[in-house]
Amino acid sequence: EDCAPNACAWATTLCPMALFFIAWGQVLLHSSPGYLVLVLVSFGSTLFWFAVTSFTDPGIIPRGEPPEKMPPLHRTRTLSDGRKVTETWCVTCHIYRPDGASHCRDCDNCVREFDHHCPFTRNCIGARNYAPFVLFLVSVCLSLAVLFVSCLL
Repeated sequence: EDCAPNACAWATTLCPMALFFIAWGQVLLHSSPGYLVLVLVSFGSTLFWFAVTSFTDPGIIPRGEPPEKMPPLHRTRTLSDGRKVTETWCVTCHIYRPDGASHCRDCDNCVREFDHHCPFTRNCIGARNYAPFVLFLVSVCLSLAVLFVSCLL
């Protein structure tokens, strides 16, 4: 399903990096080893955070057993601090979704603090991988800045 965008994301990440090192690796090694280290760190962090985001569980909520009869669509619970929360029944996962959780139609799972389904990582972005996703975006920006500066040199 998501293989094409994911393969495109890996290709558009790895190909420019490989071409950069083929074209400039030896030159930077001899003329500016410090800049080469910056390039390696920025490219390496991009690949690292991309892999972490892609392979980390986003906060998938385990499915429940199908009930014998359909429960109410909404229920209200009172938390220990006195707040009332309304939870919605997920007919696919057979659970009441906690506040902030949503069902992802691409992954067919309920995910805590669901942000979006990212076709490039082939994963949902949720409670457990939101920080790595932001770090991936920051590292992509850093890598693009390094490439841009390299073009100006």
